[in-house]
Amino acid sequence: MKLLATTVALVAGLGAFVGTAGAADKPGLFLASDDASLFSAEAKKQAERKMSGTKFGSGLNFNVSTVQELPAAWKKKYDDATDKGKVMRDWAKSVATKDKAKGPFVLICMKPGYTVVLADEETVNRGFTREAEGAVQKIFDTALREAAKLNGDEKTKHRDAALLKATDYIVSELKGTRVRP
Repeated sequence: MKLLATTVALVAGLGAFVGTAGAADKPGLFLASDDASLFSAEAKKQAERKMSGTKFGSGLNFNVSTVQELPAAWKKKYDDATDKGKVMRDWAKSVATKDKAKGPFVLICMKPGYTVVLADEETVNRGFTREAEGAVQKIFDTALREAAKLNGDEKTKHRDAALLKATDYIVSELKGTRVRP
């Protein structure tokens, strides 16, 4: 009987340890798919360092994807739609798959000019609200509008600054947060 009680206690203790081990703080991860070549390699490296240098409960991905132009099938839907924002959100959801779907996801399309920011359910449960999505979108939209008035390297510097500002915002909003069930 004493052996059974000891075994039960050990199994319960191991279960508690395994349950908390999965929630351990892990560094963040920055993922970029910059097909529109909006950001410099150095800015992407800096964003990677900012995310990897920050601990998040169970880790966190910050994903930024850029495209030059809306794919043809989605362009037709966009052109025919009365709610163009819904079409762009639906397209962003279709792009945000696998690792891209974990954490805040930003999709920037140059033609038509549109930025979509999505937070997966886990990120919302960490406290990242629609307002936070809007704040990140505003960072990018403002910089893209201002960069459009500039030439050459100045354009890239302006967009790079927005990428780093958005990364700082994600870090400040989500640093140390835990995944809530």
